[in-house]
Amino acid sequence: MVKKYMTTDEGRRVRQKYADILRMSRPEPPADHPRMSLQNRAKIFSPFAALRGYEEEIADQNRVHELVEKEDISDEDKNALSNKLLQCKRGTVVTARYFRKDETYAPLGSYCTTTGPVLRVDPVERVLVVQEPVTGPHDKAVPVRIGFDDLMELTSTDFVGIEEYLGIERYPEDY
Repeated sequence: MVKKYMTTDEGRRVRQKYADILRMSRPEPPADHPRMSLQNRAKIFSPFAALRGYEEEIADQNRVHELVEKEDISDEDKNALSNKLLQCKRGTVVTARYFRKDETYAPLGSYCTTTGPVLRVDPVERVLVVQEPVTGPHDKAVPVRIGFDDLMELTSTDFVGIEEYLGIERYPEDY
């Protein structure tokens, strides 16, 4: 049978020693030094990071394992992308899937998708600039620069067939 601490000899001695303060209420702090909030008190007792930077290193290693090599696309797909880029004008809302190279591990990268209005199509620099949507009230809209060579897919409800875009009529004997 387990004895309660208060009924042991040591428990009785402690109770006698502190009998005058056991039943007292918690003292109020002075007015010039208010009580600390529970949230701030919790910060004081947060765990100590003995291995500084360890979590960041693990996260970086996980990110490296998720990186992939860029896939090659066929000449037919490149022509289809070129036809779609011809139809892109400022304000056209597009969804672009593209390969973004990692700054540290250059040949490797990840595939990203963004949807937004086209800001610019620059055939000299071979860049498509799309306005990325704002996700939060304090976020700034950031333009995304996508190189033509990194572009994998481009879709929009405004795209039509290249013959229709160029105004080429097909006659029955062409079929």
